Amino acid sequence: MGAGAASASTTAPQIAYGASGYKVKCVQVALNYHYGISMSVDGVFGSTTQKWVRQLQSDGGLSVDGVVGKYTGNLLMGTLNKTGHSDCYAYIPTTY
Repeated sequence: MGAGAASASTTAPQIAYGASGYKVKCVQVALNYHYGISMSVDGVFGSTTQKWVRQLQSDGGLSVDGVVGKYTGNLLMGTLNKTGHSDCYAYIPTTY
């Protein structure tokens, strides 16, 4: 994971429990940075990832469902902007 093309995605699909792959790693990296935690970046959206997505939603004043949709994605993008992981932008659903 490193620098790449910086382009947010309004068409990226939601990311939810049971998902796997690079998109989940991007979510995990952002959550680790945002909360200063050491969650495993294994690319598997399991109960720990869901717990922290729910926390982010609660802290961000969003509806808490544990799914990374466009509004949760907006919150994650704010963190990804700070981490230098612009390669993740295309995988995170956003409104912009």
